[in-house]
Amino acid sequence: METRLDYLAYHKHLIAQLAQRATELLESAPFREEAHSDLSKRLTALVNASPDDAFYTEGQACLCKIIAAWPQLTSSVARDLLWFFGGDCLQFMPDDEIRQFQTLDEARFEAESTGDTPDYGKLRQQIFGLH
Repeated sequence: METRLDYLAYHKHLIAQLAQRATELLESAPFREEAHSDLSKRLTALVNASPDDAFYTEGQACLCKIIAAWPQLTSSVARDLLWFFGGDCLQFMPDDEIRQFQTLDEARFEAESTGDTPDYGKLRQQIFGLH
């Protein structure tokens, strides 16, 4: 059965997947550090947090830290999360990818302006040409 996800739920699902992957990869690292469990806790906290300014600031900080400090985990960061958190995360996205996400946001805003709550996953598939 397919689950319909709105914009925030879609991204929180991606954060939860990243938190799980971070826990798996970093706990099996040959040199465990407190920073490993701290990152997993920070990501898990984001899944349960309300989307306020602190939420977006913390998300940006976590993703930038992953890219800078844990290259083995970078491939687990969904590109959608870089766009979602924005700010410093956008420096890791090429211009053409940013344009695609802008188009996706415009389509979402248009649908929402008519009172519709679009299925973000399906809308994303349409814009990105995925099946």
